Amino acid sequence: MNKLRTLRVFDANLLFLIGSLLFFTIGFTVQQRELYTGLIITQLAVVLLPPFLYLELRRMNVRQILRLNPISLRQGVLAALITIFMYPAAVTANLLMLNLLSRIGNLEIPQLPAASSPFEYLRLILIVSLLAGVCEEVFFRGFIMRGYESLGQGKAVVITALLFGIFHYNIYNLLGAIMLGLVFGMLVKATGSLYAGIVGHIVNNGFAVTLSYVFTLLAQWMPAEEMQLAEETVSDSLLASLLFFGVLAILGIGVSWYLYRKLETSSLPQPAINTPMPPSQMSDDSPASASQTLNDEERAPELPANDDPQAEQAIQNSEEQALETGNEEALTDDQPPLVQWWEYFPLTGVIPLFIHILLIQISMVLGRF
Repeated sequence: MNKLRTLRVFDANLLFLIGSLLFFTIGFTVQQRELYTGLIITQLAVVLLPPFLYLELRRMNVRQILRLNPISLRQGVLAALITIFMYPAAVTANLLMLNLLSRIGNLEIPQLPAASSPFEYLRLILIVSLLAGVCEEVFFRGFIMRGYESLGQGKAVVITALLFGIFHYNIYNLLGAIMLGLVFGMLVKATGSLYAGIVGHIVNNGFAVTLSYVFTLLAQWMPAEEMQLAEETVSDSLLASLLFFGVLAILGIGVSWYLYRKLETSSLPQPAINTPMPPSQMSDDSPASASQTLNDEERAPELPANDDPQAEQAIQNSEEQALETGNEEALTDDQPPLVQWWEYFPLTGVIPLFIHILLIQISMVLGRF
């Protein structure tokens, strides 16, 4: 029997469950003992290793599944710029949540480590930016998004972004993480390469670490009274911050969309050198048009309906051939999804855990924990 060569929704959900359980066992334990070493172990053992082991056990093509396709320098620069201009949108999403929580209780935002020296700054860049950018993109945009593509690429981007936000298990940056997950997923979708998502993720985390380091340096030069006043002003003006970053977010989204169109254009396949004229100028009666139609019919044979085992096997074989030849156009919304209800069963072990963590964090805001 011909083995399935593509990931399915069940594979994505199962790996997400495994990663969540490992995060709350291995990851939480090692980070409690020593933060920086724990972060390294978490990224490598909890986030990066499971996808590779899963693919090796299933004997799948790692390069094709994870989309380890090269990108050009222009695509890398565009991916970085899009991420930077979308940064205010992620901040706005987090500020929206903070404003909502501040109206029901006192905020107890967990503080991320901030660098206070060049050595600490370099260490955070290596761990939080480079290591996390690579490992988390392999896990989410490489593995999980590929599994959900049987529903269509657009749906895969959105669902993966939601799971990316859930995986942080932090109500304070839930919306921001989802926003960034959408950005990274769209970068991968536009380029057909995981490296675009990795570039975006590294740039975003590095930008955040750099801003935190700059603010820490500025704080060292400010008098203690002014620093205390500044902190009180920020905490009392969340609405003003939301409006300010909201305006920046609107402008940033506009610029990012313009750059994204450029990124999509740079990812389009180039016409063949011996093509006499572009397809848009060909008439339906021209020999070239007829030849093109024949080739399209040969590349995409009509598949039988998927109401019997033979039809399902035919669609499965078509998916395998498309993946192995790099023709991902066959895995779009037009492809009938072969998804069963039981493929979502692993999420029943994650959603209750996520809700439990959110309830604990909300109780802390209300002062009841």
